[in-house]
Amino acid sequence: MAPGLPLGLGGTTGTFDTLDIGLPDGSLFVLCTDGLLENKARDIDAGLDLLCANLAEPGRPLQEICDQVVKELDLSKDRDDIALLISRVHPLPPDRSVAWRLPGEPRQVAHCRRLVRDTLAAWGLGALTETVELLVGELVTNAIQHAGGEIRLRLQRDPDGGPLLCEVCDDLRTPPELQAQSATAERGWGILLVNELSRKWGYRRTTSGKVVWFTIDPP
Repeated sequence: MAPGLPLGLGGTTGTFDTLDIGLPDGSLFVLCTDGLLENKARDIDAGLDLLCANLAEPGRPLQEICDQVVKELDLSKDRDDIALLISRVHPLPPDRSVAWRLPGEPRQVAHCRRLVRDTLAAWGLGALTETVELLVGELVTNAIQHAGGEIRLRLQRDPDGGPLLCEVCDDLRTPPELQAQSATAERGWGILLVNELSRKWGYRRTTSGKVVWFTIDPP
């Protein structure tokens, strides 16, 4: 990918592009700044090769891998700002996430509400049904009205009692907008409701469109 905006920027200054990459189970996902890789005696390509060489045994404890990387890349020379994050990719258990692909037809809004209702009941989260049904219905309606095409809906629960994640994906890259509404307005309430009733919400671009997501706390 071409270089983009620095992390922490965005919003009114621009948007970020995304790239989907398939990772085998057990893979290491490593993020670092260039201060870890290069110094006056080593260019960034040589530093990247050295980093990869020290990730050759991904099954070791993550702290051990981090300690080795920091030691072997010799951070004592011309030290720059450094950030290193290593995580391990695990498969998501099938009972924690469900997803559907649906045609972009108005009648699918009611169908999505039923899918939400049945799934939350099966997960023991029936107390969230009314709010999640409402918000999913609003997002699916927006996707059908403005994007058309196929709609993707996904729900993901946290087994430790954390927030429920809901995502609606469509084929339009135009971001959703939070707009002020008058009391008599008949349209445009969808994102306002999501903003008011969810814990957090946002969107991310995909190669073909965008994903609008929100989280909501369990009772």
